[in-house]
Amino acid sequence: MPVNHRPSDAQCMTTAPAGDCSFNNPGAACHSDADCSEAGPSGRCIVPNGPPTCFCTWDACTGDSECKTGQTCACHGSAYTAGAGNTCTAGNCRVDADCGSGGYCSPSAATNTCGTLSGYYCHTPKDQCTNDSDCGSSGPGNMCIYSPSAGYWSCQQSGLCAG
Repeated sequence: MPVNHRPSDAQCMTTAPAGDCSFNNPGAACHSDADCSEAGPSGRCIVPNGPPTCFCTWDACTGDSECKTGQTCACHGSAYTAGAGNTCTAGNCRVDADCGSGGYCSPSAATNTCGTLSGYYCHTPKDQCTNDSDCGSSGPGNMCIYSPSAGYWSCQQSGLCAG
């Protein structure tokens, strides 16, 4: 069973966690959640994966029904979202049931950035891995990633990860 999968979109309707910006960076876009109150619903000041700075994020959706057909509402706290707010993202499923009886709909990291969300995709019988842990520890960024062109999950390097 995948560690990260989506039985429903109920997580999107929960209260967003408080921002995690805890240092004073003069060049940051924000310094506290109060600085993000006009950014959008559930505005908060976060430190993303990457450079040590803070920026505002907010919720662009509160459930899958607010996204276009073929998109899923990636909820705050979901894998590979780096603390960002709910946002609509690509994929071929929204919930596990979309993948057939006993199927799983999981978030996949992108290959062009270090561990950011690419979208939500069904697991298939062709999969070469199910979880990032199946890909060993041959270095940072070695992850179980879905390839839309191939149509299955395999161990790939998520780009731009520091070695």
